[in-house]
Amino acid sequence: MDETMNTGMIVEFAVTTLGVIAIIAVLSLLTPWLAKHVDNWIAKYRDNHSAKRDSIYAVRSIYDIPPEEKKAAEQAEISNDGEAPEEQ
Repeated sequence: MDETMNTGMIVEFAVTTLGVIAIIAVLSLLTPWLAKHVDNWIAKYRDNHSAKRDSIYAVRSIYDIPPEEKKAAEQAEISNDGEAPEEQ
């Protein structure tokens, strides 16, 4: 009977399964440590950032007004002395 499972196949399957479980266990133990370091890195970034850079690299929707046009619209509202902007 050549179709029977030999001991080598069972050992190989067991070692592979235990290896995958070990990798998952190590990753689950390293995740909080890694998250702490990422949080510290983000805190340093937030201390050193500028508002101008944030507005340039901000994630925007395709429906958002580009910053240049938004500034122009705000300036037009100010120049109208508080009057409502004209509708097109």
